Amino acid sequence: MVTTAHEIIKPISRFQRAIHVRYDLRDSNAVEQYIPTQTAIEALKSIIRNTNSKGTQRAHVLYAAYGSGKSHFAVALAALLENNPKLSHEVDGFIEHLSETDPQVAELTRNYIKQGKKLFPVVLSGNEGSFAPAMLRALTRSLNETGINIELSTRFQSALETIDRWQNEYPDFIARLEAQLSQHNGNALNGLVKSLHAEDESAYKHFVDLYAQLTAGAAFDPLVEQSPDVVYRDVVTQLQTHGYTGIVVIWDEFGRYLEGHATQAFSNEAAILQNFAETCNYSDENQLHLLLFTHKELQGYASALPQSYQQEWSRIEGRFQRHDLSTDPLIAYRLIANAIQYNDPAIVHHYLSDDIVDWLIGWVKDYRLFGSMPEQDIHNLIYNTWPLHPLTVFALAHLSSRVAQNERTMFTFLTSDEPNALRNLLERKLFSGEDVPFIRIPDLWDYFENSVRADIGGAGAHQYWSGVINALDKVGETDEIGEELVKALGVISICADNNPIRPTTELLSWAVGAENEETLQAAIHALDNLRRRKVVIHRQIDGYWTFIAGSDINFEDLLRVTLERINPSALQLRRLLEQTIPAPYTLARRYNQQKSMIRYFTGVYRWSDEMLDAPWDLLIEQEQIDGLVVYVLATDELAWQQAYESIQAYDQVVYVLPREGHPLVSLVDILRELFALQEINNDASLHQHDDRDRIQREIDWLLEDAQGRLDNIIKNLIDPRQQKSVWITTQDDMAQGHRINSPGQTTKLISDICDRVFSKTPALNSEGLNKRIPTAQQYRASELVIDALFSHEPDETFGIEGYGPEVLALNALLRVPGILRQNTDGNWQLERPENNPLLAEVWDTIDTHFADCVNNKKSFKPVIQKLTSEPFGIREGVLPILIASVLRSRLMVTSIWRDRSPVSTIDGQTLLKIVENPEDYSIEIGHWSPVLDDLWQILMSRFNEYIQDIERDKQPLSRLRSGMTRWLQGLPAFCRFTKQISDQANQFRDVIRKVQTEPSKAIFETLPRILQLTEQSSADEIATSIDRLMQEISNAYYDLQRRLDVFVANEFGYAGLTQDGLITLKSWVSSVHSDNGTHISEFKFSSTLTQNVVNVLLESSENDGLFWNRMSEAVLGVTLRDWNDNSEIRFYDELRKARDEVERDVQELIEEDKAVSFAIQLPDEDPREFRFRSSDLTQHGLRLLQNFKSTMEIAGRPLSVDERRKIALAFLVHVMGEDLDE
Repeated sequence: MVTTAHEIIKPISRFQRAIHVRYDLRDSNAVEQYIPTQTAIEALKSIIRNTNSKGTQRAHVLYAAYGSGKSHFAVALAALLENNPKLSHEVDGFIEHLSETDPQVAELTRNYIKQGKKLFPVVLSGNEGSFAPAMLRALTRSLNETGINIELSTRFQSALETIDRWQNEYPDFIARLEAQLSQHNGNALNGLVKSLHAEDESAYKHFVDLYAQLTAGAAFDPLVEQSPDVVYRDVVTQLQTHGYTGIVVIWDEFGRYLEGHATQAFSNEAAILQNFAETCNYSDENQLHLLLFTHKELQGYASALPQSYQQEWSRIEGRFQRHDLSTDPLIAYRLIANAIQYNDPAIVHHYLSDDIVDWLIGWVKDYRLFGSMPEQDIHNLIYNTWPLHPLTVFALAHLSSRVAQNERTMFTFLTSDEPNALRNLLERKLFSGEDVPFIRIPDLWDYFENSVRADIGGAGAHQYWSGVINALDKVGETDEIGEELVKALGVISICADNNPIRPTTELLSWAVGAENEETLQAAIHALDNLRRRKVVIHRQIDGYWTFIAGSDINFEDLLRVTLERINPSALQLRRLLEQTIPAPYTLARRYNQQKSMIRYFTGVYRWSDEMLDAPWDLLIEQEQIDGLVVYVLATDELAWQQAYESIQAYDQVVYVLPREGHPLVSLVDILRELFALQEINNDASLHQHDDRDRIQREIDWLLEDAQGRLDNIIKNLIDPRQQKSVWITTQDDMAQGHRINSPGQTTKLISDICDRVFSKTPALNSEGLNKRIPTAQQYRASELVIDALFSHEPDETFGIEGYGPEVLALNALLRVPGILRQNTDGNWQLERPENNPLLAEVWDTIDTHFADCVNNKKSFKPVIQKLTSEPFGIREGVLPILIASVLRSRLMVTSIWRDRSPVSTIDGQTLLKIVENPEDYSIEIGHWSPVLDDLWQILMSRFNEYIQDIERDKQPLSRLRSGMTRWLQGLPAFCRFTKQISDQANQFRDVIRKVQTEPSKAIFETLPRILQLTEQSSADEIATSIDRLMQEISNAYYDLQRRLDVFVANEFGYAGLTQDGLITLKSWVSSVHSDNGTHISEFKFSSTLTQNVVNVLLESSENDGLFWNRMSEAVLGVTLRDWNDNSEIRFYDELRKARDEVERDVQELIEEDKAVSFAIQLPDEDPREFRFRSSDLTQHGLRLLQNFKSTMEIAGRPLSVDERRKIALAFLVHVMGEDLDE
C-alpha cells in the first residue's frame, strides 16, 4: 500500500511555479508547454491580423483573473511574434496546439511565420514606475539583452535639451561646462551647441565625455529626455536593419501599475499612455504594438474613484481593443487533470472502484456540476482528477478564477508543496487511514482563505470570509463536521454567484462526506446548531443556506407574540398581498391591434368568502376599467368550492382559481408572517437597540425570505405558465373553464371577450390619445386641435403646422377616419363619416344628444357615460376631439355651465374637463336663423376695429366678446355705469357685460329680445338699432357736461345769459372780489374744498377744454370720466357749499376783528401778505402745536437760531398754501 503523496503524484515542472514574463521570455519549455484557450486564440487572431501593414488596432488590453494563464500566454505570444529561429520547434508546437482548437487561426499564424515577420519584444511586469521612464528603461534593457546597438537619431536633440535644462535650472553646471570646454582648445559653449544642431558625431561624443566628468562618472542616457512614442518610432526604424518589422511591448501585471496611477487620469501620466496607444494604432509600416495584461478592464481600476475619473479612464480605454481571456470551466477542468499526473495510474483504480465512480457520476449529473459534459467524459475526469472530489474539481476552477492571486492559483494548489496544497492534504488523508481519501471542498478554504479575505469591493468575496470567520467562532472545538460545513458553505457560496449550484442541505452534506444515514443526520444536526446560534440561516423560499450575523433577538418568539397582539384581518392580509405582489393586468393584444388602442382587464385579489354578491359592475364603473381578472385566494378545498359556487355571470369578469386539488394552503400563514415582520420592522424600540444594525439586517433577510415564499405560492395562481390555475369566463349565465398554460392564451381569451363586449368600438389609430390615461403632452395636443376646430375655417390642417403630436391627433382622429374630408367642390368640411359605420354611430350618438339640448339644458353625463361604456367603450382621450367635431356647427349658439356657473369660453380645455367630470357640466343649444346671422355680421362689423391682431385666431365668439368688451371699457366710466340713458341702451350695455360669461346666450337670445327682432327684421333695421344704442351710451358723457353747464347757470344767477359753466363761474368769482375791492387771490379760505375751487377758477382760462375735469378733481377728488350718477348729485352739493363758504369767508376776512393778517419780506422778493379767519385752538390743535415745539426743541438743538426761525417761517408759509423757494 502506498503511504505518501509523492509516491502517488509526480511533480510537473511547468505547473510548479508561476510564469514570469521577464524571466521566462524565450524559455523553450514555457513556450512548448503552453496550451491555448479559446479566448486566448480569439485575442491572438486579432493581434496577428493587425501585423498587416494596414492594421489600425495595435493597442490591446488582455484581462482575466489571476491563475488564468495570462503570463504563460504572454510568453508564448512573444515567442511567436518574435519569430526567433532558436524557438522554431517550440513555436511549431504552439501552432499545433492552435490547430487542435481553431485551424483557421493556426493557418493565420503559419502565414505570419512564412512571411518572415518579426516583432522585437519589449517586456515589463508590474508597477515599474511612471509610464515614460519605465517604457524607456525596458527598451534599453531589451536591446542590451539581445546585444543590439542602436544609435538614436534623437540623441543630439536629447543632448541639446540637457544643456538647455542646465541653463534654466543649474547655472553652476553651465559654468563648469564652459570651464571644461575652455580647457579643450578654447572651445565655447555656443560652438558645441552649434555642432550638436548639425548632428556632429564627434561633438556628441565630446558632450558624453563632458557629461561623465560633470556628473561624477554617470553615463549620459539619451532616452531620458525623450517621450516614449518619439524614441520607439526612432528605434523601430533602425531595428528594420536587424530584420525586425516592428516592436511589440508586452506589459504583464499592468494592473499593478494602474493601481498606483488610477488617480492620475487627468495628469500627464495618463496622457502619455493614451498618446502611445494612439501612436501604435497609427504606426503603419513601422509597427508598434502595445499589449497590456491585467486582471480586469482598465475602467475597473477606477471603479472606486469619482464619476469623472471613471469617465476619463473609459475614454482612455477606448483607444484599446479589449480581450477577455477568462477560461471556460471545461478547459479549467482539463488543465486540472493535466496538472495531476500519477507515478502509477493503477493506484487510482485501487481507491476508486466502479461502484464509487458510478455513484459520483450520479451526483454530478443531478447537480449538473460539469454542464452538458458527456457521461464518459465525466467518468474520465473523475479518474484523472482524483484525489480531488468532483465537487472540489468544480469549486477549484471557479474559486481560483474568482479570488486567485499571483502566489495563490489553481496551479500552485495542485503542484506546490505548501501547507494545505494538494500533496500536503493528500499526505494527511492517507495518514488518517480513510478508505477513499478525497480532497473535499472544506480543504480548499484552508488554502484560499487569505485570497478570499483580500477580495474586497462591491462584489468581492470578502463578505463570505466574514461569514465563515464569524461562524467558526461559534463552532465548538470538537465539532469537526460543523467546522467543515461552515467552510464548505463559504466555498460553495462564492462559486454559486455565477453558477446554478446552491448550498442546499443535501449538497453541503455531500461536500463534507456525510454519505450514510448516521453522518447525514449529524450534518443536519450541526447545521441546525449553527442556525440556532444565528451564524447561518435556512432560506425557506428555496431551501438554501446562507451566512448571517444574527442578533440576540429571538424572532420566532417575537413573531408569535406580535401575531397574538395584532391578529390581522383577512382584509388586511389581502391589502398586504396587493401591496407586495400587485395582481397583474391582462392585455387584449389581438383586439388592441385591430382597434389600434390599449384595452386590458385589471387584476384583483379576492378571498373565497368575498366572492358572494360582489358588486363587480359597480367596481368596473367606478374605476372606469375594461374588465376584471379576479384571482381567487382559495386556501383549501372548501374555500375553492365556495368560490366556485359564488361565481356571478358577468361578461367583463374572468375568474382565476387554483386548479382543483391545488389550493394555496400556506398563503395565510405566509401573509401573517409577513404582516408581523413589517410590524416588527416598524418597532421604534428595535431601531434604538444597541445592536440595531444586526437586528435590521436580520429583519431584512426574514422579510426577503417571506416575500420570496409569497411570490412562489402566488406565482402558481397568477402565472399561467405554471399550469396550476384555471380561468373561468361567463356568457349567457353559463360558466366555462379554460386550461391556460401561456400568457398568449390569456390575451386571446381577453380579446375574445372584448370582441363580444366592446363590439362597437371604432378603430382610431391614435397611440397617444386612444388609451385610458394619455400624457399631459397628448392632452395639450388635444386642446390645440379643438381650439383650431373652433377658431379656423375648415381646411386640410385647420391652421395646424409642423410635426407635433397635435398634427398626429388631427390626422388620426379626423382625416384618416373620414370626419375631415373634401366635398365634391374640393372644399374641406367636418361631417359624419359615412364610410366608417362604427364611428358614424358614435357621431350619431353625440349629435342626437345635442339635438335634445336645443332650448333644453341637459347634463353631459348621459352621453359621456354611454360612449365610454359597452358596447362603444370609447377612450376618454379621444372623446373631446370627437365631441368638438360634432359641436362645431352649433358652437355659435351653444352655452355650457359648470354646476350653475356659465363657462365663458368653450375651448379645448373646457371639453377635456367635461369628459373628465361630465356630471359637473350641462349644455343648452339655441336655434340659428338668417336674422341671427345678420345680427352676427353687424356686430362683427361694428366691433371689429376693437379686436387686436393676436385675438383674431380665437374662435368667433371669443373675438366678438373681446371687441365688445374693449369698446365698452374704452368709454368713460360714467358711460359704463350711468342710469341716465334709455332702458334699451341700459339693457344693451348689460348684454355686453353678459357676453363675458355667456356669450352665445347673451348675443343670440338676450340681445334679439332687447332689439325686438322678428323673422321679418331687416339687416338695415338691426344696424340702425345697434348704432343708436352705441351712440346713446357713448354720448352720455357729453350729456353730463351739458347738464353741468345748465346747473351752474341756474345756481350762480346767470340763467338765460350763458350756457358755458366756466364763463359763469369765473364771472361769479370776479364779482366776489370786485365787490370789496380786494383781489380774491389774497385770501386764504378756511376749507380745502373752497380753496381748491377758487384756485381752479383763478388758474383756468376761458378756453380751458379740461375745466370740468379739473373742477371735478378739486371738488370730488376724481376725474369727470370716472363719475357715476351719485357723483353728479354730490358735485352739485359740494359746489353749492364751496360757493357759500367763499362768500362768507370773504365777508369775514374784510372785517378786521375777524381776520388775521401778516406780511413777509424775503430778500430779493416782493412782500407777501396773508389773511385768514381767526379761530380758537381745539385740543387736537393744541397737541399738534406742542408736538411742533417739542420737535423743534429736541431735534433743532444742533441748528442755529436763525435756521430754526427759517424752518418755522417755511412751515407757516406752507400752511398758508405756499412754499418758500429753497
